[in-house]
Amino acid sequence: MLNQMRDRFSVLLQPSHPEFNPLPAAACLLDPSVASFILGFDQAVLREAAKEYILTQVCLLLVVINLLMLFMIRSFFADCQLSIIMRNILRKQA
Repeated sequence: MLNQMRDRFSVLLQPSHPEFNPLPAAACLLDPSVASFILGFDQAVLREAAKEYILTQVCLLLVVINLLMLFMIRSFFADCQLSIIMRNILRKQA
């Protein structure tokens, strides 16, 4: 029965498992009420996997934010350029 429990939860507790899901470990690391579990010396491998997951997700989020900002800046300048062109056309017509 103990082996069945280990097999069932290895996907959450063993970073070497092919289907390892780091999200629960990252949530534990970020939640002060349960962080002591993952901060223990015996959970070093799991803690490092959680840290790596968190850093990867933060980096991806920063890339998305930067792309959105670039898009917004580009749209702003495109709108400004368009309004200048329209103003010039309207001046020529008047």
